[in-house]
Amino acid sequence: MKHYIKLIAILIVASIVLQGFQCSSKEMTTAKVAIKNRDIPKAIENLQKELEKNPKNGEAYILLAELKLTEGDIPNAIALMDKAEPLVANDPKLKDKPIQFKFQIFKSLLERGQEAFNNYYHTKDKKHLETAIQSFRGVVIVRPNFFEAYRRLGLCYEYSENMEEAIKAYKQYVEVIQPSIDIAKEKNFFVGSNTSKLKDIGEVKFLRGAKFSDDGDSSIVEKYTVNGKDLFVMSVAPKGTNDFTVRSWSYDPPKNILEGERELVPDHITAPISSLASLYYVHKKDRETSLEYFRMVSSISPLDDDANSAIVALYQELGRPEEAINAINENVKKNPKNPIFIAQLGDVYMGNKQFDQAIEQYEKALSIDPNFTAALRNVAACYGNKAALIQTEQNEQIGAGKLKDYDTSAYFPLLRKAAENFERVIKTDAFSADPDAIGDLCGIYLVLGKSAKDKFEETLIKLERLESIISENKKEAYYLKLLKIYGQTNNPKYSDIEKKLN
Repeated sequence: MKHYIKLIAILIVASIVLQGFQCSSKEMTTAKVAIKNRDIPKAIENLQKELEKNPKNGEAYILLAELKLTEGDIPNAIALMDKAEPLVANDPKLKDKPIQFKFQIFKSLLERGQEAFNNYYHTKDKKHLETAIQSFRGVVIVRPNFFEAYRRLGLCYEYSENMEEAIKAYKQYVEVIQPSIDIAKEKNFFVGSNTSKLKDIGEVKFLRGAKFSDDGDSSIVEKYTVNGKDLFVMSVAPKGTNDFTVRSWSYDPPKNILEGERELVPDHITAPISSLASLYYVHKKDRETSLEYFRMVSSISPLDDDANSAIVALYQELGRPEEAINAINENVKKNPKNPIFIAQLGDVYMGNKQFDQAIEQYEKALSIDPNFTAALRNVAACYGNKAALIQTEQNEQIGAGKLKDYDTSAYFPLLRKAAENFERVIKTDAFSADPDAIGDLCGIYLVLGKSAKDKFEETLIKLERLESIISENKKEAYYLKLLKIYGQTNNPKYSDIEKKLN
């Protein structure tokens, strides 16, 4: 990257050569002559001497910063330019130089990083990832509050399979946008808010005209002043409408950057936080922290179905079913027509063996989406499990002498309902070759007896035909399933399966 930085620096230094030699100290004059003669070490030596004598010489800091850049020393170049900035604030010729200097580096590194990442995406050559990472790390040095650099860094590290560094980058992203998260909570707006909610924030100070994206959607960026600080909000509207909703925002960006930069907002404000939450779950195995970040996503993007589903699943994994139910009820309120949330409530009830409540939720979900295969599979299982509970209770009563024989009228209707749903399940692409679903249906028909004899034999044939496609790591469970059925029906194939298990 140093070679690339030097190319930027040469352009900057070339502008120094064109500057006039105004009245200045011996060290300054010598330094400028040395720059003109391309004697960079001599120029640096004299500028350092000048600053020892005159530490408030803003121009000397600027020149030294530009020369440090020729050496590829971005951190020192930026540090020196930061020192120059307050010293030249009232100099009409120099006051814009620090901002322009940093912007030139920022822009060049950002473009180079994105180009390298695009090259990796198309070639899968990881050398391009390393170039992208170096470039985006340079961007962070120049613009430590530029949120997008951390998102891109995290993404590059993920593709490099360096998950620890990806986590660091995404955590830095969260730190940078925390003020934006806090102001959204304070002023009660979020991703997906109708722009009418923004009226409560205050008067619009600035409006960038609508622009049209490739898919026909239009977007606007509005500027507000909130608590004495600038808030930039981007809103989007579908093609052909004026129904603008909030997409992203940025609060209190640095003042010492160009105005065009200050108006930038994150492309996807919650995406890096979701990535962070996922990395804590998958890489760190830390469910609590994963839950914390998914909840952060939901707080500023309450209609994010993926985050809301993850929250419910994590509550269940953490053994907190009541919180899972509360989270699901909140999700259903936000989006009452989303069958996923309704089915999730069924999942919690099923896990607690509250089969009536689970069936109610699954059937609600299926009334919205009749092809929701997961809900269909689970409602079938619930009917079967409810019937099994009744059988177990009756078995205990028979053992205690309270019941002479099984009362099949109490659970056969449930088994028939389970069979009806399992028949639908195994006709779907997702479960047409699923040994568990087909095996469960076999078991139900076996219990139903003579009335379901033909259905049982037909389903058993389907189960047997799966043998050739069952993976080796699942063969044992598959054979045990067959063994149980063959044992209950005195099937001569029992011994063959027994041999395969030994």
